Amino acid sequence: MKRKRSFNAENANEPGLKKNTVAYFAQRFIYFIALTVFLPYYVSGIIICLIGVSFCILPGTRDKIFADSGSFIMLAFVVLTSIVSLCYGNYQGLLRTGVFAMMLVVAFVTRALATRRFYERALDCVVISAVLATIGCIAERIIHISDPTYRCKGLFTDPNFFGMAITLAVLICAYKAVTGARLTFLYYAAAVFCAISIYLCGSMAMWFVIFIGVFILLVLNHKYKLLAIFMGVVAAAGVAIVLIPGLVPRLGELSATTDNRIKIWS
Repeated sequence: MKRKRSFNAENANEPGLKKNTVAYFAQRFIYFIALTVFLPYYVSGIIICLIGVSFCILPGTRDKIFADSGSFIMLAFVVLTSIVSLCYGNYQGLLRTGVFAMMLVVAFVTRALATRRFYERALDCVVISAVLATIGCIAERIIHISDPTYRCKGLFTDPNFFGMAITLAVLICAYKAVTGARLTFLYYAAAVFCAISIYLCGSMAMWFVIFIGVFILLVLNHKYKLLAIFMGVVAAAGVAIVLIPGLVPRLGELSATTDNRIKIWS
């Protein structure tokens, strides 16, 4: 008797995936979510909710939500937070819990459908979205060119949130370059281009995050030549910052910003 091919075996060959129509379109929905991560949170939240609900309804994805035993722990957390929100009449909190639950549904289905090709394509969608967001960030800065202290925030509610999301995209580009993805030069270009957004949003901590992230990535993958080049670029940037005061926005506020954070933590 011929053995039934597993889903992952089908997915290893992309054309074969089309035989599983629900899973095929589920992956396309997830690509769409990746492309919308830099939209306002209420827009991306609605998109995630609609797709999450569809995953809960469709037989081809519904059975994948609880494919892992750890899913039930997250379900218990969602139920608990929902009960707490209801007890305190926090209906906005209940709504946010619902959105979070749909995020988990999408995450669980994504994990169940995960293959190398699917994973890499989803990351590409995030990078594309970040590049488009950077173009919008540059336009935003041009609009506010008369205000030298203006910090771009894209379509986010805070410049630091925007910087955090862009930093993730830069680290994805670093991962792609280090792991030898095709057209590596495009990921280098995308990383440098997206770094413009971090500069324009004035989120100083993100530069440190990128440094630590890329450093760890290169060490773990034994890319010591690239590590030497990277450290050389960092050293050159450090010299430029010392020689050209004001090169990095808000650098003069570093001491005061650190003091404020210490007070908040205390």
